[in-house]
Amino acid sequence: MTVPPWLFPAPVRRSRFVADSPPWRPYNIEVAPDRVAPFALARRSVQPVLFFDYQTQIENNTPGRLGSGRAGVFRGYYVKGVGRTPAAGNWNDQGDRYHGSGHLSVASALRERLITAALQARGLGDAIVPCESVLAARLRPDEQRAAALGHSSSQPSLTPADAHLMALSLKPADFARVSNLVWALDHFSMQPQHMGSLFLDFERYLNPPGRREDLGGEPAAIARSMDRAFRRGLANFERFERVGLFWIYTQNNFTLDGRYVDLETPMFLGAPFIGFFQQEQPAPPRLLGFEGFGFVWYWRLFLRWLEGKLRYLSSPGVLDMPALRSFLREVARQVRLVFSSSHLLYADARLQRQAASNLSNGLDLGRTARARVSELSRCAFAQIVNGADVEPPDFGWREIPFRPAPISATPARITAPAFLKPALSADGETFAGALDLLGAERDPQSLLKALTSQVRAFTNQAG
Repeated sequence: MTVPPWLFPAPVRRSRFVADSPPWRPYNIEVAPDRVAPFALARRSVQPVLFFDYQTQIENNTPGRLGSGRAGVFRGYYVKGVGRTPAAGNWNDQGDRYHGSGHLSVASALRERLITAALQARGLGDAIVPCESVLAARLRPDEQRAAALGHSSSQPSLTPADAHLMALSLKPADFARVSNLVWALDHFSMQPQHMGSLFLDFERYLNPPGRREDLGGEPAAIARSMDRAFRRGLANFERFERVGLFWIYTQNNFTLDGRYVDLETPMFLGAPFIGFFQQEQPAPPRLLGFEGFGFVWYWRLFLRWLEGKLRYLSSPGVLDMPALRSFLREVARQVRLVFSSSHLLYADARLQRQAASNLSNGLDLGRTARARVSELSRCAFAQIVNGADVEPPDFGWREIPFRPAPISATPARITAPAFLKPALSADGETFAGALDLLGAERDPQSLLKALTSQVRAFTNQAG
C-alpha cells in the first residue's frame, strides 16, 4: 500500500478475538508496544505492523488525544479496538477512558455493523465507510471488573454483553479525514517530493474509491475535487435525513470524499424526522433533522483554516524554493475561484430551502406544515452554522410515542412538533430489536452467529 504521511507503523501480534469466518481470522490482532525496544542500535524491522493515523482537529482538540488511539490500517482494513496505539497520548488520563483505553465495546461494534446492513439494504451503502465484519473476544476477570467500574468504553447498563465481551470492527481503509490532512500540513516537509506527494494524497482522498486513478495534483484539479467532495458529502447528509438517521456526533467523523466513517452512535428511525434530542442538563437540546448544516459549518471552517495555512506556507522564509511557494499560492487561488461567494457552501438561503424541501418532500406535508419546517430550517441554520442564540418556535413539542435504539447508556429525551406524526419504520424496529437481542449475548461465537442472522434479516426485509 502507498502510505500517506499521516500514517505511522505500530507492531502487532495475534490476540484472542474470534472471527465469524476464515477470511477475517488474520485480523485477530492487538498492538504490541513491548516489541519496540527502549534502545535499538542495530537496524531491524518489526513485522507485522499496523499503521495508525495522527490527527489534528481544526477546532476543539482534546489534550493528549493525538489521533487513532485504538485503531489503524492492517491488510487493507481499518481495524478499531486493537489496543492503545502510540497516538493514545492520554493513556494515563482517567478522564478520557473512552478513547484512551484502546478498547472497543461490543455495543459500538454492533451498531457499526448493523447500521451498515440497514443502510446497504436502503441503497445508502455508498454514503458510509461500511463496517464489513466484527470480531469478538472474552474479557478477562480484571477487564470485567474495569468495565463494571466504567474504566473503558463499555456500557454494561445498556448492553449486558459489554460486561463480558469486547470487539474489533473492520472497515475498508480507503479514506482519510480532514484532521489527517491538517496534521500533515502542520508537520510539512520542505522537500519538493514530499510536498508533491502530500497534495497528490489530498486530491486522491477527495475522490471516492474507484475514481482515484490518473490524478496529477494540479491546483485546479484539487479545487474541483474539493467542490465535488463538498457537494457529495452534503447530498449524503440529505440522504441520511430522508431516512431518519442522525449520527449525533459529527465532528471529524466524515471523510474527505464525503462519506460518514465513525458509525458508533446512530439514531435510526427509518423515516424522516424533525425533533429535539437532549441527553443531559444543562446542555441545550439539539434540533434533529438538519445535521447537514453541521457539515456546511465544518467545511466553511476548513476552508478558512486552509486559506490561512497556505498563506503561511507560501510566505518567504518558510519555504525556500520559489517553485513550491508558487504552487501553494496557485492552490489557494484556485480554491478561492471555485469557492467564491456565490458557491453553494455560502448560499445561506438556498441551503435552508434545500434542507426544508428535502424533509418536507420526505414527510409529504401540506402547505402550513411546510412553512413550519422552513421556519425550523432557518432556526437550525442560525444555531449550527452561525452560532446564533436563537429560540426555536413553539410548535407544541411532545415526546415521541416509541423507543428508537439508544445511542449510549445516557438516557435521552426526544420530542417532535405536534404537527408531525413520527413513527419507527420496520427496519428501524429491526435495528432496535437486533441491538437488544445481540446485546444480551455472553459468548463470542454465539454473538457472531446471531449477528450474521440479524444482518441477513435486513437483506431479506429489503428484498
